[in-house]
Amino acid sequence: KADWVLGQSDEILTHVISLFPEKKTFLYRNYPDFEAPQITNDYHSNEEKIKIVYAGLLGIAQGIFKLCQSLDYNSFELHIYGKGAEQKQIEAFINDNSELPITYHGELTRQELHHVLLRYDMAIIPLLNRIYGSVPSKIFEYAKLGLPMIYFGGGEGEDMVVKHKLGWIAKAGDYENLNQVLSGIKKSDLQLKRKVLIQKTAIEYFDFNKQLNALVKIL
Repeated sequence: KADWVLGQSDEILTHVISLFPEKKTFLYRNYPDFEAPQITNDYHSNEEKIKIVYAGLLGIAQGIFKLCQSLDYNSFELHIYGKGAEQKQIEAFINDNSELPITYHGELTRQELHHVLLRYDMAIIPLLNRIYGSVPSKIFEYAKLGLPMIYFGGGEGEDMVVKHKLGWIAKAGDYENLNQVLSGIKKSDLQLKRKVLIQKTAIEYFDFNKQLNALVKIL
């Protein structure tokens, strides 16, 4: 009975239209609404290993426990923030494999997290299985922080990362491909210039207020 249908992805709206072709639809992505921080070299590490961060829910859908088990840590270290159903498994795995460069930092507020994320070279956005219609908000949030990312979830989220040159993609569910992609990323690929460019892209294309104003106009 709705006059308008809002969806966070083109996949969702395509599905709605296939069922109700007469419906008016509006693409309303979950863009973040915060001030973009200034990106500097203050936290740039001279260490050889790339610092990769995951921040968010430690749930079944994200598959962080399997990620910890499946990664090849030759060229990077993994830092984890958040809480969820897999938290105890992840902590136990880290304790049992203390030689691996994995650190669990617990949970932070969003404001604290935004400050901490600036210290890392890049972020990872994984999904254990591809979720139809899913475009994780972390894509837009990390981009606004100027954080290059590797997207490991397939679908429309993958398309966004490629289209806007936000980082790298690996085939959903294919950990061998993920390790291959990661092994090809160098510290020099993650310099300040790239981070600034990613942030500029986010400010131009992922603007919360522009999108809200566009919605207001049609209403």
